Amino acid sequence: MSAVKLLKASLVNAAGCVFDELETTSIKAVKEWARGRGGKYHVSVMRGEEIITFSVRTTSKTIAAEEETVSFVAKPGDSRCSWWSVQLPAEIELNSEKIPAPYLRNGADLELKEGDMLVTSEAKHHRKNRGYDVYLSVCVGGEVKHIFPAMQRKTFIKANGGKYLMHESGDVAGCVRMAVWLRRQPSITIAFEQLLQA
Repeated sequence: MSAVKLLKASLVNAAGCVFDELETTSIKAVKEWARGRGGKYHVSVMRGEEIITFSVRTTSKTIAAEEETVSFVAKPGDSRCSWWSVQLPAEIELNSEKIPAPYLRNGADLELKEGDMLVTSEAKHHRKNRGYDVYLSVCVGGEVKHIFPAMQRKTFIKANGGKYLMHESGDVAGCVRMAVWLRRQPSITIAFEQLLQA
């Protein structure tokens, strides 16, 4: 009997982001692995020189769980200060010129799903400080958490598979860099905590 050859599979979401990779011995195992991730994905399997592709959608029960949302109001911390906020689309790449319009209305009532992200910029109060606070908000673990771009986080991303995200500069680009990197990780919850501690 010849040795069993491993099948190499890649899981890709609708936005074209590679979420995970697997080595296994059967197509059935690949399908079960993909269904366990939730959502709809395209799967590519390499078997020798042959490439097999198919789509996998979760059950309605899993989809319903994924669609649970977190209520969030987009507004500045200080109403006297200049402010803007924008929700990032799934296909965003590291180019600050691609941040989409329109910006969110002050007081916009949002229902965010797990993995939804916003970039926000707010002017510091002129009597205390000058400049802007720019940060990324991420819906993760049933709440909206905020993270600021910093050199140590850029360094962490570079050391953890994000060498291709080192172009562009500035705080807005730093937020988009974090967003793109987070969306390419197998678990956004674990990746967010790792980035937060960096």
